[in-house]
Formats: sequence, structure tokens, C-alpha cells
Amino acid sequence: MAIQKQLTDNKGQITAYHRIVAFAPVFIEKQQALSVNLASYTSEQYRLAEKSGGDSMQVASVGLTLPLREDDTYTRAQIYTDIMALPGWEGSTEA
Repeated sequence: MAIQKQLTDNKGQITAYHRIVAFAPVFIEKQQALSVNLASYTSEQYRLAEKSGGDSMQVASVGLTLPLREDDTYTRAQIYTDIMALPGWEGSTEA
């Protein structure tokens, strides 16, 4: 599971495939949040090459903060859905 969305960073690097590598609840200035780290690739093909035993093909890392859920339950599927609802992630699709 991953997200497909073309993003361009401030250096002009384009990534299009993003997967969760870590998430954890955090406390930021007395606010509870969910910190999510994504590994980003130029395309899904690079992730597949990495999975088949190749070197790391990750070209960028994205850190996001989501509101902490009141029911305190998290699944990767729900986190992907929450990310796709964030500003800047409109039009993204599940991969």
C-alpha cells in the first residue's frame, strides 16, 4: 500500500510514489498529534526494484503531522486516507 501523487520539493526534485515507513504519537507544545514519515520515490518501479533485493531507491523523506484520533486506533490504510485528505495531497490515489 502506498500513495501515488506527483510532488515537487523546493529543490525541484519530483517524486510520485510515497509509502509509510514509520508513525508514532507525539506531543508538540501540549498538543497530541501523529507523526508520520514517508519514503518517497520517483516512481513505483524504483520501490519494486528495492523490494526485490536492490539498493535503497528512496530519493526523499517526507514528515507529516496528523491530528491524533480520539479512538487511538491506527491502521496504515486509515493513515493513508488521512494523508490523502491533507492540503497539497488532493488528487492522490492509493497504489
